[in-house]
Amino acid sequence: MAVRFEIPKPTKLCEMAEVLRDGAHESTWVLTPDSAQILGAAARNVQFIKIDLDMTIFSRYEVTESTVFSIDNDHLYRIMRQISKSGPISAELEGGYLVFQTKSAVHSGIYASFSLAAMDPSDKDILHKATQIADTSPGDVVINLGTKLTKAMFKELSNAKVQVVTVSRMNSELTLSCVGEMRTVQTIDLNTPGVLIGDGGGFFKVMLDVRRLHRHTKLGKISPTVEIHLCDGLAYRAVYSSPGLGTVRVYLAPIET
Repeated sequence: MAVRFEIPKPTKLCEMAEVLRDGAHESTWVLTPDSAQILGAAARNVQFIKIDLDMTIFSRYEVTESTVFSIDNDHLYRIMRQISKSGPISAELEGGYLVFQTKSAVHSGIYASFSLAAMDPSDKDILHKATQIADTSPGDVVINLGTKLTKAMFKELSNAKVQVVTVSRMNSELTLSCVGEMRTVQTIDLNTPGVLIGDGGGFFKVMLDVRRLHRHTKLGKISPTVEIHLCDGLAYRAVYSSPGLGTVRVYLAPIET
């Protein structure tokens, strides 16, 4: 079994690594000869992250057979912070470790290498979950927003110092509200051109974790827009797409009252 790959421009991978770290303790890498996927599940399935890498991100990709392993997300993020700005990186699965190597940005004759233990996934059902979770449903209200706007909106909601935001839809308005030390309400006019790109349902109401909503807006660094799927009784789904990098999907389970 051989796993080797090279990434010439790894800077944006650091943003992905940060979201993985914030959302789950470990990430599961699913590598096949023609695809590369990274999965992360938070405790009690309150959040799920699915990353499908664009194969053009690799300048070299050698995977002889389907391979699944997990690595610690905190360690991954620390390594990516150190090496993502140094230039091209290479990686190889060797002796139970995923070994990253990069050339020094200062001197071409200096190399740095970092190894992460490649473990069996602690969540034995994570591959099954990845196939069962719905990317979209017929009842979805799908909106398209700029990531800078989304980040500012969720940050203001989080400033209310509460855990839960209520998202509801009535006619042509989508409302996000939370009540804490102060009451904060954000309203999105669905009649705004380009905002509503899928209207599969009428009224709905769902309660979500404010902190987790705010954390994933860091992905705005890899994509100028985010596609958000909302539906009564189903998970909140946010899709960030970056040509030449891939697609990141974040799923948040609704909070039950």
